[in-house]
Amino acid sequence: MKAQYAADTAPFYIVFGIVISLLFLAFMWILAYYSTDISKIPDGVEYDIITQRFLSSNCFGYMTTDLKLPEKNTLDWNRFTKENLDYCYSTTISTQPQFALKLKLETPPRESDEIKTNYWSDNIGFDKQESKKVPVYYEGKIRQGQLIISTQWEFVRFK
Repeated sequence: MKAQYAADTAPFYIVFGIVISLLFLAFMWILAYYSTDISKIPDGVEYDIITQRFLSSNCFGYMTTDLKLPEKNTLDWNRFTKENLDYCYSTTISTQPQFALKLKLETPPRESDEIKTNYWSDNIGFDKQESKKVPVYYEGKIRQGQLIISTQWEFVRFK
């Protein structure tokens, strides 16, 4: 009698095992689908992090003359050079984001030469251009200026 009972319930256990396995796989697929969106970096964050380095005292940022303290988000006109760009953003391969930077003063009207990273390519254009209003230390005073940042990123990654 017991053997007959076990034979009657065996198909039920097989179907139950298959259904539970399919439900588990469906749950894992749904979980993986939603968890990948959570770990994605929002658009523009990586670009903002990279471009913030240009405002730092290690790059073009102004350091007070008395205490040698960095002045937050203030650029030094005299430090806006290709050498400082190469020091603070050294590109070693052409698939890294490439930048061309220009600094403009409102008063007196003055414009710097454009400085570019090592693998900037003049003949492919740029992906993005942004103008940031920044204070600029020029001739002993803090003046209003603009930092114009042109970026080649998608062009150099997918060319």
